[in-house]
Amino acid sequence: MASQKIFSTPTHIANDVYIQPNYFIIKKQYEGVTFTRSKAQRDNEVNLKDNTAKAVLSEKATSKLRNSINWLVHSAKYKRVWSKRDQKAFWFKVNFITLTVPPQANSVVSEKAFQKALNTFLTYSRKYFYLHNYVWKIEAHEDNRLHIHITTDTFIHYAKLRAAWNRILQSNGLLDSHFDKYSDYNPNSTDVHAVHKVNKIAAYMCEYMVKKPNLPEGYKGRIWSCSYSLSAKHKCYCELPRDYNNRDYSFLNNPVIKYRAIETKANLMGEKMKIAAMYMLKEADWGVHMDGLIKDAYNDHRKRIRDGTPASPQEYRTIDFFGERTKGNYEYICEEKKDVEPCETSTFTPRIGSTQLDLIF
Repeated sequence: MASQKIFSTPTHIANDVYIQPNYFIIKKQYEGVTFTRSKAQRDNEVNLKDNTAKAVLSEKATSKLRNSINWLVHSAKYKRVWSKRDQKAFWFKVNFITLTVPPQANSVVSEKAFQKALNTFLTYSRKYFYLHNYVWKIEAHEDNRLHIHITTDTFIHYAKLRAAWNRILQSNGLLDSHFDKYSDYNPNSTDVHAVHKVNKIAAYMCEYMVKKPNLPEGYKGRIWSCSYSLSAKHKCYCELPRDYNNRDYSFLNNPVIKYRAIETKANLMGEKMKIAAMYMLKEADWGVHMDGLIKDAYNDHRKRIRDGTPASPQEYRTIDFFGERTKGNYEYICEEKKDVEPCETSTFTPRIGSTQLDLIF
């Protein structure tokens, strides 16, 4: 006689929390239950096995791109950059860089040659510009010429940026047409955007970066990527106890933090089942309206992103407004000497949302 399988009721033991900069999702964790994959999940495996690029951003890729940019903005520190030309300082948090390839006489640069130049630039920047946290995305001009947008929290002087990118293009034979026409190897192939209104940075970056890339048909290269510190593989996660307590669950019933239930599709009876809860908030809400394990995990993740960054170059001094703002020990590099000298202490403290940043100097 076949033995019967004893059924045991699943036990709710804890809550899993998956944290992103602008929201977090809470899902119940059960013991004594085994979940099976649905038909939709099994059908999706066909698409997962097809790794060829489609020259478009999927909905999931767009979400990952937004989260990477938001983690970059949330974790970036303010920097005070001294302009020797204008003899004044600029406040800087993240930048927006564009790299292009001059028109070619015979044909458009292939994605393989462009990806090679991009990989060389990122390798060079990690070594000489102290680049660590960054997000990049490839797009195409109307004439199908490829260009790339990069956002990072590392200050790179526009002249050094242009010289480095042009050297890479020249070594790959991508400036020969420009030299035949203008007799120089120094085209205007780079651009650094000025950023205004600090609290608009994330929204501006996301809107600009997730737009349609307009890549030509047959493009097979990667469309976007980011450093590991900002990738989906570097997850921010914590576990909440099942029992309610005022500190860990302080976000409940808070009108500032918006709630939305994540439900399954309706069955034949029109019924839906709640599988998780999403809570949406802004960057400033983390410090004002959040507390407990979720806030600790969020701050620890930002710290891991910052701690992985190499030592800052001497062109600027990193200012931590949450810990060192009262010391005023701002520093800059001078042309005559190689040592870093302290400049006059600034009494001005920028307010988030009203600071103007000008990176073109």
